[in-house]
Amino acid sequence: MKKYSIILIALFLVNGAIGQGCLPFGVEFTTQSQIDDFPMIFPNCVRIDGPVRIQGNDITNFNGLSQLNFLGSGLMIYSNPNLTNFSGLENIDPILE
Repeated sequence: MKKYSIILIALFLVNGAIGQGCLPFGVEFTTQSQIDDFPMIFPNCVRIDGPVRIQGNDITNFNGLSQLNFLGSGLMIYSNPNLTNFSGLENIDPILE
């Protein structure tokens, strides 16, 4: 029985390392520094499970979010007058429902 427990624990650890989900309730970015600091604060996060909202006058790029490949509950981008392109979001898989 102990052998099976160790195997199950190992499988859970490997599964968690493959596609690390984070922020199950989502996140709202309101400043460029929040976006820029994201890879330092969440270095292993490649999936945000909750909704992502991006809104702020000083946001100019999404480069700090380039490690992300999945957004579980959608993406809302609004009121970003200094944003000129979506660079940094290229790795996100499309969400089809």
